Amino acid sequence: MRLIFKFGGSSLSSAEKIQMVASYIKEIKSRKDIELVVVVSAMGKTTNKLIKFANILSQNPYSYAYSSLISIGENISASALTLALEEQNVPAIYMNCKDIKIHAKGKATDAIITSIDTHKIEHHLSCDKVVVVTGFQGVNNQEQILTLGRGGSDTTATALGAVLNAKVKIFTDVDGFYSCDPNVYKNAIKINNINISSALNLCSFGTKVLSSRSVEVSNKYKVDVSICQSLTNKDSKILYTNLENYHIDGITNKTNLSYVKYTYKNTDFLQHIKENNNFKIYHISQNKQNKSTITEFLSDISLQELNSLIAKKTNSIICNSCDCVLIAGSGLSFYPDLIKKVQKIIKINHINYYFINLTPTTLKICVKKNQGKKVTDILINEFNLCYKEN
Repeated sequence: MRLIFKFGGSSLSSAEKIQMVASYIKEIKSRKDIELVVVVSAMGKTTNKLIKFANILSQNPYSYAYSSLISIGENISASALTLALEEQNVPAIYMNCKDIKIHAKGKATDAIITSIDTHKIEHHLSCDKVVVVTGFQGVNNQEQILTLGRGGSDTTATALGAVLNAKVKIFTDVDGFYSCDPNVYKNAIKINNINISSALNLCSFGTKVLSSRSVEVSNKYKVDVSICQSLTNKDSKILYTNLENYHIDGITNKTNLSYVKYTYKNTDFLQHIKENNNFKIYHISQNKQNKSTITEFLSDISLQELNSLIAKKTNSIICNSCDCVLIAGSGLSFYPDLIKKVQKIIKINHINYYFINLTPTTLKICVKKNQGKKVTDILINEFNLCYKEN
Protein backbone atom coordinates (compact mmCIF):
# COMPACT_ATOMS: atom_id res chain seq x y z
CA MET A 1 0.00 0.00 0.00
CA ARG A 2 1.25 3.45 -0.92
CA LEU A 3 0.55 6.23 1.59
CA ILE A 4 1.11 9.98 1.86
CA PHE A 5 1.19 11.32 5.41
CA LYS A 6 1.10 15.05 6.06
CA PHE A 7 2.04 16.43 9.48
CA GLY A 8 1.21 20.01 10.45
CA GLY A 9 3.28 22.38 12.54
CA SER A 10 1.67 21.51 15.86
CA SER A 11 2.66 17.84 15.39
CA LEU A 12 6.29 18.91 14.85
CA SER A 13 6.59 21.79 17.32
CA SER A 14 9.33 20.24 19.50
CA ALA A 15 12.06 17.60 19.42
CA GLU A 16 9.90 15.35 21.58
CA LYS A 17 6.94 15.58 19.18
CA ILE A 18 9.18 14.96 16.17
CA GLN A 19 10.48 11.83 17.89
CA MET A 20 6.88 10.71 18.54
CA VAL A 21 6.04 11.20 14.86
CA ALA A 22 9.15 9.20 13.93
CA SER A 23 8.07 6.37 16.24
CA TYR A 24 4.60 6.37 14.68
CA ILE A 25 6.09 6.24 11.18
CA LYS A 26 8.37 3.38 12.25
CA GLU A 27 5.36 1.38 13.45
CA ILE A 28 3.45 2.01 10.20
CA LYS A 29 6.51 1.19 8.09
CA SER A 30 6.96 -2.13 9.92
CA ARG A 31 3.72 -3.37 8.39
CA LYS A 32 3.89 -5.47 5.25
CA ASP A 33 4.20 -3.77 1.83
CA ILE A 34 3.96 -0.15 2.98
CA GLU A 35 5.45 2.59 0.80
CA LEU A 36 5.45 5.92 2.60
CA VAL A 37 5.94 9.58 1.65
CA VAL A 38 5.75 12.11 4.50
CA VAL A 39 4.99 15.80 3.81
CA VAL A 40 5.81 18.27 6.57
CA SER A 41 4.89 21.82 7.49
CA ALA A 42 7.16 24.17 9.43
CA MET A 43 7.58 23.52 13.16
CA GLY A 44 4.98 25.21 15.38
CA LYS A 45 4.48 28.87 14.50
CA THR A 46 7.71 29.15 12.50
CA THR A 47 6.06 30.39 9.29
CA ASN A 48 4.20 33.19 11.12
CA LYS A 49 7.46 34.28 12.75
CA LEU A 50 9.28 34.25 9.40
CA ILE A 51 6.52 36.28 7.75
CA LYS A 52 6.69 38.85 10.56
CA PHE A 53 10.49 38.97 10.22
CA ALA A 54 10.30 39.30 6.41
CA ASN A 55 7.76 42.14 6.70
CA ILE A 56 10.20 44.09 8.86
CA LEU A 57 12.83 43.80 6.14
CA SER A 58 10.67 44.31 3.06
CA GLN A 59 7.28 45.58 1.97
CA ASN A 60 7.36 43.40 -1.16
CA PRO A 61 5.67 40.08 -0.30
CA TYR A 62 5.71 39.00 -3.95
CA SER A 63 9.49 38.68 -4.37
CA TYR A 64 11.26 35.33 -4.70
CA ALA A 65 13.59 36.21 -1.82
CA TYR A 66 10.52 36.71 0.38
CA SER A 67 9.00 33.33 -0.54
CA SER A 68 12.35 31.60 -0.10
CA LEU A 69 12.71 33.06 3.40
CA ILE A 70 9.21 32.21 4.65
CA SER A 71 9.53 28.58 3.45
CA ILE A 72 12.74 27.83 5.35
CA GLY A 73 10.74 26.28 8.18
CA GLU A 74 9.70 23.33 6.02
CA ASN A 75 13.38 22.55 5.30
CA ILE A 76 14.07 22.47 9.03
CA SER A 77 11.11 20.17 9.75
CA ALA A 78 11.97 17.75 6.95
CA SER A 79 15.64 17.58 7.93
CA ALA A 80 14.78 17.12 11.61
CA LEU A 81 12.26 14.35 10.98
CA THR A 82 14.71 12.55 8.68
CA LEU A 83 17.34 12.67 11.45
CA ALA A 84 14.82 11.31 13.97
CA LEU A 85 13.88 8.46 11.62
CA GLU A 86 17.53 7.57 11.00
CA GLU A 87 18.10 7.53 14.77
CA GLN A 88 15.32 4.94 15.04
CA ASN A 89 16.91 2.87 12.24
CA VAL A 90 14.24 3.76 9.68
CA PRO A 91 15.80 4.30 6.22
CA ALA A 92 14.70 7.81 5.17
CA ILE A 93 15.68 10.58 2.78
CA TYR A 94 14.97 14.31 2.92
CA MET A 95 13.83 15.96 -0.33
CA ASN A 96 12.84 19.55 -1.02
CA CYS A 97 10.92 20.97 -3.98
CA LYS A 98 14.10 21.33 -6.05
CA ASP A 99 15.19 17.76 -5.37
CA ILE A 100 11.83 16.41 -6.55
CA LYS A 101 11.05 19.12 -9.08
CA ILE A 102 7.66 20.27 -7.83
CA HIS A 103 7.08 22.67 -10.71
CA ALA A 104 4.97 25.74 -9.97
CA LYS A 105 4.04 29.06 -11.55
CA GLY A 106 2.32 32.28 -10.60
CA LYS A 107 2.83 34.71 -7.73
CA ALA A 108 5.86 33.98 -5.56
CA THR A 109 3.71 33.57 -2.45
CA ASP A 110 0.57 32.05 -4.00
CA ALA A 111 1.83 29.78 -6.77
CA ILE A 112 0.05 26.79 -8.29
CA ILE A 113 1.59 23.38 -8.94
CA THR A 114 1.83 22.57 -12.65
CA SER A 115 3.61 19.19 -12.52
CA ILE A 116 5.67 16.92 -10.27
CA ASP A 117 8.56 14.70 -11.39
CA THR A 118 8.06 11.38 -9.65
CA HIS A 119 11.03 9.27 -10.80
CA LYS A 120 13.29 10.17 -7.84
CA ILE A 121 10.53 9.48 -5.33
CA GLU A 122 9.71 6.20 -7.09
CA HIS A 123 13.37 5.20 -6.92
CA HIS A 124 13.64 5.85 -3.17
CA LEU A 125 10.34 4.08 -2.49
CA SER A 126 11.62 1.06 -4.41
CA CYS A 127 14.66 1.09 -2.08
CA ASP A 128 12.23 0.87 0.87
CA LYS A 129 13.01 4.38 2.15
CA VAL A 130 10.60 6.79 3.79
CA VAL A 131 10.65 9.90 1.59
CA VAL A 132 10.33 13.09 3.71
CA VAL A 133 9.18 16.03 1.58
CA THR A 134 9.00 19.75 2.31
CA GLY A 135 5.44 20.99 1.95
CA PHE A 136 4.38 24.50 0.90
CA GLN A 137 7.16 24.83 -1.71
CA GLY A 138 7.42 24.85 -5.49
CA VAL A 139 10.10 25.81 -7.99
CA ASN A 140 9.70 27.73 -11.25
CA ASN A 141 11.57 27.38 -14.54
CA GLN A 142 14.30 29.69 -13.25
CA GLU A 143 14.88 27.45 -10.20
CA GLN A 144 13.41 30.10 -7.89
CA ILE A 145 11.44 29.05 -4.80
CA LEU A 146 7.73 29.85 -4.76
CA THR A 147 5.25 29.11 -1.99
CA LEU A 148 1.78 27.66 -2.42
CA GLY A 149 -0.23 29.97 -0.15
CA ARG A 150 -1.36 29.34 3.41
CA GLY A 151 -2.15 25.69 3.97
CA GLY A 152 0.17 24.88 1.08
CA SER A 153 1.50 21.71 2.69
CA ASP A 154 -2.00 20.20 2.39
CA THR A 155 -1.84 21.03 -1.32
CA THR A 156 1.58 19.40 -1.64
CA ALA A 157 0.28 16.22 0.01
CA THR A 158 -2.86 15.90 -2.12
CA ALA A 159 -0.92 16.69 -5.32
CA LEU A 160 1.57 13.94 -4.46
CA GLY A 161 -1.36 11.63 -3.75
CA ALA A 162 -2.65 12.34 -7.26
CA VAL A 163 0.62 11.74 -9.14
CA LEU A 164 1.72 8.76 -7.02
CA ASN A 165 -1.72 7.12 -6.89
CA ALA A 166 -1.54 6.99 -3.09
CA LYS A 167 -3.92 7.33 -0.16
CA VAL A 168 -3.47 10.61 1.72
CA LYS A 169 -3.79 11.09 5.47
CA ILE A 170 -3.68 14.67 6.77
CA PHE A 171 -2.69 14.69 10.46
CA THR A 172 -3.88 17.83 12.24
CA ASP A 173 -5.16 19.20 15.57
CA VAL A 174 -8.73 18.06 14.95
CA ASP A 175 -10.08 14.63 14.09
CA GLY A 176 -11.93 15.74 10.99
CA PHE A 177 -14.98 17.73 9.95
CA TYR A 178 -17.78 18.75 12.31
CA SER A 179 -21.28 20.11 11.74
CA CYS A 180 -20.06 23.43 13.21
CA ASP A 181 -16.93 24.75 14.86
CA PRO A 182 -16.17 22.39 17.80
CA ASN A 183 -14.06 25.11 19.42
CA VAL A 184 -17.20 27.26 19.72
CA TYR A 185 -19.94 24.61 20.00
CA LYS A 186 -18.94 21.80 22.34
CA ASN A 187 -21.82 19.59 21.15
CA ALA A 188 -20.89 19.83 17.47
CA ILE A 189 -21.54 16.60 15.56
CA LYS A 190 -18.57 14.73 14.08
CA ILE A 191 -18.89 14.01 10.33
CA ASN A 192 -17.20 10.66 9.71
CA ASN A 193 -17.85 10.72 5.95
CA ILE A 194 -18.21 14.08 4.20
CA ASN A 195 -19.15 14.68 0.60
CA ILE A 196 -16.49 16.42 -1.48
CA SER A 197 -18.79 19.36 -2.30
CA SER A 198 -19.45 20.03 1.39
CA ALA A 199 -15.75 19.71 2.22
CA LEU A 200 -14.87 22.19 -0.52
CA ASN A 201 -17.60 24.68 0.38
CA LEU A 202 -16.83 24.62 4.11
CA CYS A 203 -13.06 24.92 3.62
CA SER A 204 -13.44 27.68 1.02
CA PHE A 205 -15.51 29.59 3.56
CA GLY A 206 -13.02 29.37 6.39
CA THR A 207 -13.43 25.99 8.11
CA LYS A 208 -9.88 25.30 9.30
CA VAL A 209 -9.62 21.58 8.56
CA LEU A 210 -7.96 21.55 5.14
CA SER A 211 -6.84 24.26 2.75
CA SER A 212 -9.49 24.82 0.08
CA ARG A 213 -6.91 24.38 -2.68
CA SER A 214 -5.99 20.92 -1.43
CA VAL A 215 -9.68 19.95 -1.55
CA GLU A 216 -9.88 21.27 -5.11
CA VAL A 217 -6.92 19.05 -6.09
CA SER A 218 -8.56 16.11 -4.32
CA ASN A 219 -11.79 16.70 -6.21
CA LYS A 220 -10.11 17.06 -9.61
CA TYR A 221 -8.10 13.84 -9.31
CA LYS A 222 -10.41 11.92 -6.92
CA VAL A 223 -7.65 11.44 -4.36
CA ASP A 224 -8.40 9.16 -1.40
CA VAL A 225 -8.12 11.66 1.49
CA SER A 226 -8.84 11.39 5.20
CA ILE A 227 -8.24 13.91 7.98
CA CYS A 228 -6.86 12.43 11.20
CA GLN A 229 -6.17 13.74 14.66
CA SER A 230 -2.40 13.55 15.11
CA LEU A 231 -1.11 10.01 15.68
CA THR A 232 -4.61 8.52 16.08
CA ASN A 233 -7.09 6.70 13.88
CA LYS A 234 -9.89 9.22 14.55
CA ASP A 235 -10.73 10.71 11.18
CA SER A 236 -13.12 12.07 8.60
CA LYS A 237 -13.05 10.63 5.11
CA ILE A 238 -13.87 12.58 1.94
CA LEU A 239 -16.38 10.83 -0.33
CA TYR A 240 -17.02 11.49 -4.01
CA THR A 241 -20.66 10.37 -4.21
CA ASN A 242 -23.14 13.20 -4.58
CA LEU A 243 -26.68 11.94 -4.11
CA GLU A 244 -29.66 14.25 -4.56
CA ASN A 245 -31.23 13.37 -1.23
CA TYR A 246 -31.56 16.44 0.97
CA HIS A 247 -28.88 16.55 3.63
CA ILE A 248 -27.11 19.28 5.60
CA ASP A 249 -23.51 18.50 6.54
CA GLY A 250 -22.39 21.64 8.31
CA ILE A 251 -22.57 25.36 8.91
CA THR A 252 -19.91 28.05 9.16
CA ASN A 253 -19.71 31.82 8.96
CA LYS A 254 -17.31 34.56 7.96
CA THR A 255 -17.22 37.97 9.59
CA ASN A 256 -15.86 41.38 8.56
CA LEU A 257 -16.68 40.99 4.88
CA SER A 258 -17.73 43.70 2.47
CA TYR A 259 -21.04 43.54 0.61
CA VAL A 260 -21.03 45.44 -2.67
CA LYS A 261 -23.82 46.09 -5.15
CA TYR A 262 -23.22 48.33 -8.13
CA THR A 263 -24.35 49.12 -11.65
CA TYR A 264 -21.83 49.32 -14.46
CA LYS A 265 -22.03 49.03 -18.23
CA ASN A 266 -18.81 47.00 -18.61
CA THR A 267 -19.32 43.46 -17.25
CA ASP A 268 -15.53 42.98 -17.02
CA PHE A 269 -15.16 45.80 -14.51
CA LEU A 270 -14.84 43.51 -11.46
CA GLN A 271 -12.13 41.46 -13.16
CA HIS A 272 -10.35 44.67 -14.06
CA ILE A 273 -10.16 45.91 -10.48
CA LYS A 274 -9.20 42.46 -9.19
CA GLU A 275 -6.21 41.98 -11.49
CA ASN A 276 -3.95 44.29 -9.49
CA ASN A 277 -5.54 43.90 -6.06
CA ASN A 278 -5.23 40.89 -3.79
CA PHE A 279 -8.67 40.05 -2.37
CA LYS A 280 -10.97 37.03 -2.29
CA ILE A 281 -14.52 36.90 -3.60
CA TYR A 282 -16.91 34.61 -1.68
CA HIS A 283 -20.06 35.23 -3.71
CA ILE A 284 -20.91 36.97 -6.95
CA SER A 285 -24.10 37.41 -8.96
CA GLN A 286 -24.78 39.51 -12.05
CA ASN A 287 -28.09 40.49 -13.64
CA LYS A 288 -28.71 42.42 -16.84
CA GLN A 289 -30.91 45.52 -16.60
CA ASN A 290 -31.40 47.46 -19.82
CA LYS A 291 -27.88 48.17 -21.12
CA SER A 292 -26.20 47.88 -17.73
CA THR A 293 -25.24 45.03 -15.42
CA ILE A 294 -26.09 44.92 -11.73
CA THR A 295 -23.28 43.15 -9.89
CA GLU A 296 -23.47 41.93 -6.30
CA PHE A 297 -20.50 40.37 -4.51
CA LEU A 298 -18.95 39.55 -1.13
CA SER A 299 -15.26 40.05 -0.51
CA ASP A 300 -12.66 40.33 2.22
CA ILE A 301 -11.49 43.65 0.77
CA SER A 302 -11.94 46.63 3.10
CA LEU A 303 -14.57 49.27 2.44
CA GLN A 304 -11.84 51.90 2.21
CA GLU A 305 -10.13 50.01 -0.62
CA LEU A 306 -13.47 49.42 -2.32
CA ASN A 307 -14.36 53.09 -2.29
CA SER A 308 -11.08 54.00 -3.93
CA LEU A 309 -11.42 51.27 -6.58
CA ILE A 310 -15.09 51.44 -7.47
CA ALA A 311 -17.06 54.39 -6.16
CA LYS A 312 -16.01 57.03 -8.69
CA LYS A 313 -16.41 54.69 -11.67
CA THR A 314 -19.97 53.43 -11.34
CA ASN A 315 -23.45 54.80 -11.80
CA SER A 316 -24.63 53.69 -8.37
CA ILE A 317 -23.07 51.71 -5.57
CA ILE A 318 -23.87 50.21 -2.17
CA CYS A 319 -20.98 49.19 0.10
CA ASN A 320 -21.52 47.80 3.58
CA SER A 321 -19.65 45.73 6.15
CA CYS A 322 -21.32 42.38 6.68
CA ASP A 323 -21.15 38.78 7.89
CA CYS A 324 -22.13 35.73 5.86
CA VAL A 325 -23.44 32.38 7.06
CA LEU A 326 -22.99 29.29 4.87
CA ILE A 327 -24.85 25.99 5.12
CA ALA A 328 -23.24 23.15 3.16
CA GLY A 329 -24.89 19.91 2.12
CA SER A 330 -26.39 17.94 -0.75
CA GLY A 331 -29.67 18.30 -2.58
CA LEU A 332 -30.53 21.55 -0.81
CA SER A 333 -32.59 22.79 -3.75
CA PHE A 334 -34.88 19.76 -3.31
CA TYR A 335 -35.80 20.71 0.25
CA PRO A 336 -39.35 22.13 0.18
CA ASP A 337 -39.45 25.88 0.85
CA LEU A 338 -35.96 26.02 2.39
CA ILE A 339 -35.49 29.72 1.58
CA LYS A 340 -38.99 30.57 2.87
CA LYS A 341 -38.23 28.73 6.08
CA VAL A 342 -34.95 30.61 6.57
CA GLN A 343 -36.60 33.94 5.70
CA LYS A 344 -39.29 33.29 8.31
CA ILE A 345 -36.65 32.45 10.96
CA ILE A 346 -34.73 35.63 10.13
CA LYS A 347 -37.87 37.79 10.24
CA ILE A 348 -39.02 36.39 13.60
CA ASN A 349 -35.59 37.10 15.08
CA HIS A 350 -35.35 40.62 13.58
CA ILE A 351 -32.23 39.93 11.52
CA ASN A 352 -31.31 42.39 8.77
CA TYR A 353 -30.00 40.66 5.65
CA TYR A 354 -28.76 41.68 2.20
CA PHE A 355 -29.45 38.47 0.30
CA ILE A 356 -30.13 34.74 0.57
CA ASN A 357 -28.62 32.55 -2.13
CA LEU A 358 -29.48 28.87 -2.67
CA THR A 359 -27.61 26.30 -4.81
CA PRO A 360 -27.86 22.49 -4.73
CA THR A 361 -24.93 22.36 -2.28
CA THR A 362 -24.98 25.67 -0.37
CA LEU A 363 -27.24 28.21 1.26
CA LYS A 364 -25.65 31.61 1.91
CA ILE A 365 -27.23 34.26 4.11
CA CYS A 366 -25.54 37.66 4.01
CA VAL A 367 -26.43 39.74 7.08
CA LYS A 368 -25.39 43.00 8.67
CA LYS A 369 -22.08 43.15 10.50
CA ASN A 370 -21.97 41.38 13.90
CA GLN A 371 -25.14 39.37 13.21
CA GLY A 372 -23.47 36.28 11.72
CA LYS A 373 -22.96 34.50 15.04
CA LYS A 374 -26.60 35.05 16.04
CA VAL A 375 -27.86 33.64 12.74
CA THR A 376 -25.50 30.67 13.03
CA ASP A 377 -26.77 29.89 16.54
CA ILE A 378 -30.39 30.04 15.39
CA LEU A 379 -29.83 27.79 12.36
CA ILE A 380 -27.79 25.26 14.35
CA ASN A 381 -30.77 24.87 16.65
CA GLU A 382 -33.32 24.84 13.80
CA PHE A 383 -31.52 22.14 11.78
CA ASN A 384 -30.24 20.08 14.75
CA LEU A 385 -26.56 20.58 13.95
CA CYS A 386 -25.49 20.02 17.59
CA TYR A 387 -26.24 17.24 20.03
CA LYS A 388 -28.98 18.34 22.42
CA GLU A 389 -28.05 18.96 26.04
CA ASN A 390 -29.34 16.28 28.44
